Amino acid sequence: MRFPIMICAWVIQMYDGITRFLDLILAFITAFITLPLMIFIAFTIFIFDGRPIFFLQDRVGLNKRIFKIYKFRTMIVKFDNENNFDQVTTTGRWLRRFSFDELPQLFNILQGNMSLIGPRPMPADINLTCSPRMWDVRHSVKPGLTGLSQIYTQGKPRLFSEKLKYDIYFVKNKTIRMYFYIIFKTFFAVMKRLQNNKNGETL
Repeated sequence: MRFPIMICAWVIQMYDGITRFLDLILAFITAFITLPLMIFIAFTIFIFDGRPIFFLQDRVGLNKRIFKIYKFRTMIVKFDNENNFDQVTTTGRWLRRFSFDELPQLFNILQGNMSLIGPRPMPADINLTCSPRMWDVRHSVKPGLTGLSQIYTQGKPRLFSEKLKYDIYFVKNKTIRMYFYIIFKTFFAVMKRLQNNKNGETL
């Protein structure tokens, strides 16, 4: 019995090591390429919406550890006792349309809090809508910038339980091949949205 367990542990370690290397290389290249765009977005938010430029929130990471996720701010700040956020800004709608508000998460990946591929990180204060066992399985891998659930439910109203099935499937069946499959599917989905907008179609 010990030999199969050791093989499984070795495979998991190999996957984690390879994907961490890929995460660092691909996140660094993407951050370098998109840096002018991120600077432009930050400047636009500052001019039209003021500060803060970034939205930071506690999210659940690997092994349910809490970390701060980085996003461009897309909502109006209500300056009350808790600095809550209200409705989406005009700039925010544009950013969300193309998922540009997620670009700062490349730095979460470089820090090691996230991976390019994995279940999306959940807010730390979310109420559990699944069994503790499934919650543990979902968070046995790093959360991702994109994942299997995102490419199959993008733009479709789905319950968390439905998205959870894709997340659990990914955790139990993750491979390098699936890693690149999700990257390519995400890339072409973003390109399709950009092309649709260029053609004047509703996104």
